[in-house]
Amino acid sequence: MLLVNSIKLKDGRKFDSDIVLIQAGIRPIIDLAKSAN
Repeated sequence: MLLVNSIKLKDGRKFDSDIVLIQAGIRPIIDLAKSAN
């Protein structure tokens, strides 16, 4: 299990947090979704 309680940026700023969300940046397959109808 990974616990995160803060984020430190390259410029040295630090942000305390209770939760951190990470987006993967995966592109959806639009044609697959359209063909589901």
